Amino acid sequence: MATLLLDCTHGSTKEGFANAARALVSANVSLPPVEAYVSVAAEASEHEHGHAHGEHVHHHHSLQEVHAAIEAAPVTDAVKQEARGVYALIAAAEAKAHGVPETDVHFHEVGAPEAIACVLAACDALSHVPHDQVLATPVCTGFGHVHCAHGVLPIPAPATANVLEGIPTFAGAEEGELTTPTGAALAVHFADRFVPTAAEAEESGADLTLCCNP
Repeated sequence: MATLLLDCTHGSTKEGFANAARALVSANVSLPPVEAYVSVAAEASEHEHGHAHGEHVHHHHSLQEVHAAIEAAPVTDAVKQEARGVYALIAAAEAKAHGVPETDVHFHEVGAPEAIACVLAACDALSHVPHDQVLATPVCTGFGHVHCAHGVLPIPAPATANVLEGIPTFAGAEEGELTTPTGAALAVHFADRFVPTAAEAEESGADLTLCCNP
């Protein structure tokens, strides 16, 4: 049985996860550049809405717009289903954080074209990595505060904490946002099981390791 280990001991971000997943793909497989996913995902930005916080303008996107971008992507239906699964976790987490139905959730950073592209790239890459099961280490969240579209939030941000509810986590020694909502959702979506400790993960005999935040 081939085992893929998601190493979240340094956190999990969309870029880190996507890049690490792509690095595991055989050289015989030709993947589109991440920029190709961005150009397709950018269709969602045609319908984006913006509002200002101080001197900054933040754009937000609906779940419907995210799904439209995923549907337009140059990937298989199976990969699209995986991407929608990742965003289902994010939508549920954001809905809980804001006390609204999932259909009324407005994504900010996590719904931006580059975020959708990273999710699509990660899902596409893992579809080309043979494995029978996926294990994951406890997730390092980091600590402190992060500045985002909703203002200054504690780390882990509410959406991240909601995605990771019931998952073994630890703050770690490094200040900063080491795990983002999208990075957390990617790890939770793909992991069949989270092991209680990093030591147990090392003893799992994984055939492949994906560092979610290298």
